[in-house]
Amino acid sequence: MSETNLPASSAATDPRDRIASIDVLRGVAVLGILAINIWFFAFPFDIASKPILLSEYFGADVAAWWIGWLGIEGSQRAIFTMLFGASVLLFTERLSSDERASMLTRIYYRRTVLLILFGLINGYILLWNGDILFFYGVMGLLLFFVRKWRPRSLITAGVIIIVLLGALNFWMHFMTQAFAPIAEVAQEKLARGESLSGQEQAAVDFIAELPLAISSPEELQEEIDARRAGYASAFLPNVYTTTEAYIIYGLFSLFWESLAYMMIGMAFFRLKLFDASRATGLYVGLLIGGFAIGLSVNAWEQLQSIEQNYRTTFAVWSYDIGRMATALGYVGLVMLICKMAWLPRVRNTLAAVGKMALSNYIAQSIVCNIVFIGFGLFGQLRFHEIYYVVFAVWAALLIISPIWLRNFRYGPLEWLWRRLTYGQPVRMRIT
Repeated sequence: MSETNLPASSAATDPRDRIASIDVLRGVAVLGILAINIWFFAFPFDIASKPILLSEYFGADVAAWWIGWLGIEGSQRAIFTMLFGASVLLFTERLSSDERASMLTRIYYRRTVLLILFGLINGYILLWNGDILFFYGVMGLLLFFVRKWRPRSLITAGVIIIVLLGALNFWMHFMTQAFAPIAEVAQEKLARGESLSGQEQAAVDFIAELPLAISSPEELQEEIDARRAGYASAFLPNVYTTTEAYIIYGLFSLFWESLAYMMIGMAFFRLKLFDASRATGLYVGLLIGGFAIGLSVNAWEQLQSIEQNYRTTFAVWSYDIGRMATALGYVGLVMLICKMAWLPRVRNTLAAVGKMALSNYIAQSIVCNIVFIGFGLFGQLRFHEIYYVVFAVWAALLIISPIWLRNFRYGPLEWLWRRLTYGQPVRMRIT
């Protein structure tokens, strides 16, 4: 049976046939992601990760940074990624159970390649060098082969990848600790016109080649000026930074991180952790234990980072311990709320945001482009002031998403994704 001959009922999954708790959790994650992404929409990478480089950084700025690092950074991306893994199982299992089963592989890979294209558009056209859709799409190509693994195997593989990433981060942390003081002395010698020893030159070279090396003040100002000058001026520099993110940061971390958390998410879906059907005590345990461990580890990491002048913010071996624990705390909280049927209006609103996660994620890029590039505010606001933008975007998405879904079956990009995936019309309006 060809795609064009599929029954209309098979063209896409009915939006009513969804797991509500997953939509709520996805809504929380897509909103939470902006609370950290805004740092990189508003400032150069080095300033976003080392805010003391700002001319004004005190009081509310410090509080905003701490709140972000303690309870949001990494954990929302972890949830979003795990839910993508869960969605792969939802998608493939539903197709396998009906007349589309014979075309499962073709449809799945078309859908996944389209996600890669969405990511490339987000990264290069919408100037978002922190895009994650590209990584999801690329590693999603591999998920098809592990979709039938048992939960234990998926978790084991995911944990092994995370441990290996932790080992890499520990090595970077150790080497940075060893070479940074030598490199600082060497830079002072170079400024005085003195020659360097072999060890000093090696230290300078190592620090300079780190993917987390800090740009010079002149380079930072060039990036700020380019992005403030408008879209055309920002486009070419962004091509470089986005390519660097996709290749260097991808190979060092994001490809493998995405794969690991997707596999863990698939396992959690199989274990019914995401459908609010497990025992209440389990979710209470995740809530209390996850936040207790996660917030403690995150606080320790940042205290260590501050002591080292923010040098190793992203290269701490315990990073995934803190973010995963915090993510599980959020999972426990959201599942408990869904299981107990608390806050129905809040749940329904967040579920609407989650159902339109792709559209809302891309909308964040568009709005932030308008604010920080179109209005020339890139690098101009104080750290806490960028959260005014976050709150405004949150309010807009929380208002618009439910209204949209009262009239349409899918978000605009969700509809386009389905239309291109199945190769035939997909009914959009609710009749």
